[in-house]
Amino acid sequence: MAAARRWLALALLGALAAPAAAQAPAWRVVVRDAAGGQPVAQARVDFVAGGRGGMTGPEGTLALRPRALPDTLLVTALGFRPLRVAIAAWPEAPLHLTLTAMAPMLEELVVSGSRREQRAAEVAMPVIVAGREEVAAQGATAVDQVVQELPGVQALPTPPAGSTVSIRGLGDARVLVLVDGEPAPGALLDNRDLSRLSTLHVDRIEVVKGPHSALHGSDALGGVINVITEAPDGPLRLDLRSRAGDLGRREAAVAAVRGGRLALRGSAGVRQQDRVPGIIDLVDAFERTWDASGSVRYRLSDATQLRADGRWFQERQRWEGTGGFNQFTDTWAATAFVEATGRVGEARWRVRTAGQEYQYRFRQARGLDPIANSGAPPQRERVWRTTVGGSAPLLGQVVDAGVDVGFRDVQAADRLVGAQLGDRMAEAYVQSSVVLGPVLVTPAGRVTHNSRWGTALTPSLAVAWEPAATLRLRGNASRGFRGPTFKELGWTFANLQGGYVLQGTPTLRPERSWQLAVGATWAAGGGVAFEADIFRNDVKDLIDLTAGGQTPAGLLVFAPRNVSEARTEGVEVGARLQRGWLTAAGGYEYLRAVDRTTGVPLNRRATHAARLRLTGAWRGPRAGRLDVTLRYTGAAPILGNDAGPNAGAIGAAVGIVGTQGAFAALDLHGQVSVLRGLAIDAGVDNVLDDRPSGLAFALPRRAYVGLQTTLVP
Repeated sequence: MAAARRWLALALLGALAAPAAAQAPAWRVVVRDAAGGQPVAQARVDFVAGGRGGMTGPEGTLALRPRALPDTLLVTALGFRPLRVAIAAWPEAPLHLTLTAMAPMLEELVVSGSRREQRAAEVAMPVIVAGREEVAAQGATAVDQVVQELPGVQALPTPPAGSTVSIRGLGDARVLVLVDGEPAPGALLDNRDLSRLSTLHVDRIEVVKGPHSALHGSDALGGVINVITEAPDGPLRLDLRSRAGDLGRREAAVAAVRGGRLALRGSAGVRQQDRVPGIIDLVDAFERTWDASGSVRYRLSDATQLRADGRWFQERQRWEGTGGFNQFTDTWAATAFVEATGRVGEARWRVRTAGQEYQYRFRQARGLDPIANSGAPPQRERVWRTTVGGSAPLLGQVVDAGVDVGFRDVQAADRLVGAQLGDRMAEAYVQSSVVLGPVLVTPAGRVTHNSRWGTALTPSLAVAWEPAATLRLRGNASRGFRGPTFKELGWTFANLQGGYVLQGTPTLRPERSWQLAVGATWAAGGGVAFEADIFRNDVKDLIDLTAGGQTPAGLLVFAPRNVSEARTEGVEVGARLQRGWLTAAGGYEYLRAVDRTTGVPLNRRATHAARLRLTGAWRGPRAGRLDVTLRYTGAAPILGNDAGPNAGAIGAAVGIVGTQGAFAALDLHGQVSVLRGLAIDAGVDNVLDDRPSGLAFALPRRAYVGLQTTLVP
């Protein structure tokens, strides 16, 4: 009986205590990074004496139940230094905590790693970032001038008159180029040209090296370049910019910006020069580009925002061809999207609809302007795409998922069967971020169905392990693919003088690649950090032109086939010192890129490349920045048709026909505030005037000077 009474008393006490415990309010913790105030997802918040607490969601928040106090909170997150906070009493307001990144290389804000904004410390796959200050300090007018200076990236010409890059040896159509997450115009016509993309109001440029099709789909076989534009903020202001320099460089731009609940940004500019990217011979060359863009963002509430963006450009290029004729290309593009984003608790969601139209026309004439209504009709492409996605915590991890639906159409009377082709594409992707103590695991996958070429499945797995707060080891195995283009699927073009016909192949399969990579980041202390990566890409089902019989008229028939394989492999090492006003960064890349079908090296891929940049930045009434950059690109083979009776003909054997000389470029760029709201910038590219043979980007030494001012009403 005595024992029964004791159990009854304990039960009554428990019943009385239970409602009080159940009614105890949850205590909210908010974890952000110290550098920019962004939320830190998947941060562990534990009680040292009281045991496990929980993990923050995508918004960096966590609700904790009261424990016995005093106690100490231990906050840990991959890429950040651990934080200990003594708690003597439960605060009435949410407790805001900030974490410091373990190394300067992991502080950048990125979106290309998971399609949501987060710190590089929270991404297992490395992402290179060229920030707003770096873009401005280079005096770069176009994106190609910025990315070709990044480690692991090499510049390439794109015929007839453009420029692109290769990432770890894979380039051209195998690098996906995005602007605010939307594909840059021209991709469907195989007319990618980074020199068309203006740096006006660019916040940063992100580069993911290696396949990233699991999140971004087709064309992300070699890597992803994502150009992120500035968000309008601050009071109403007017920004004015102008520059002039050698080789006929002239540019001017104006922008109006206003932040607030209804934030607006509108800008327009023009730039021209007496050169055409990717062409060595500068005789009678000319390029002019007009740009305009705008962004409207309205904050419905703290949780929901609406956004509408639009961009437009028009470009004219001219250069001297053969037979006394000038060559002309005219391009025009307009892109726009509307988007709604928001959050419900710790879940984020996004809905976006985007549209795009692009036109391209090539003509010839003896004068300085093309003849109206001459040449082939313009080639056009149209794209419509809708994306629904988001992220949310699930079973102790953060899951990103979404669906993309696209409608694409191309018109090319001189190239395509029936002059027009179209397709429909539906895609779904998912990525999970799993934190297991000091290990971050991010499996991802995407399934893509295209109405013309079928279905592709692209998985990836990335792992980051931090055995110490100053050391991160990482590895990834990722799949990439490139769907065949409309021209490859539906080509129809006869060259009677050349005696051949090009025909598309509707049964082409997507090109596929696997990358295996391992690397490390070590924050050695004192503002010093080191990085190293080893990678290997194997690409199969590469599409090449092959002979396929003759027409009844005796013309040779060439058609694209999945016949080639390639391998790129190499090592990248880098170091960075950040101490006070001085930053020094350097790196070296070794690359081996081979066509495994023929044993011939890939065209214009240099085996050795290196970069050293010294940056001095100072604040005060005469705030400014000085950048000194030394870039070295080793010699590279130039491929073409072998010498012989069939040299220059389609189908002739491909071999090394020349050498692109080694290039050492010393660039100087600086800017300084001379008056309140007025700054001057100046620079000299290729100070040493190095111009090796065969290098399309080896321009003569050229200088420029510019003015920038901000007017506030």
